[in-house]
Amino acid sequence: MYHLEVKTTAGGLLDEFNMSHMEFVRARRYRAPDYGYPTDVSVLVRVWNIEGGEPQMTLFVDTWAWYISDRVMMQAVDGFKAHVRSQ
Repeated sequence: MYHLEVKTTAGGLLDEFNMSHMEFVRARRYRAPDYGYPTDVSVLVRVWNIEGGEPQMTLFVDTWAWYISDRVMMQAVDGFKAHVRSQ
């Protein structure tokens, strides 16, 4: 099962977006296992440039793996703030 967290921004892919504590917990809980087939995996769905002429969408399957590889940053500041560092 995929657990989707959809996050939109008017600007670019790398723009900061809000993330709740429970969304952070779900990303950690539903990470892909080191071996075997996953039964539950979190997916960050980034929809960006929503006010531009051509909105874009990027999927980050296994949000936790992106986080621990330092390609998606998540930090707590009155909840969590997050942004994609690179693809």
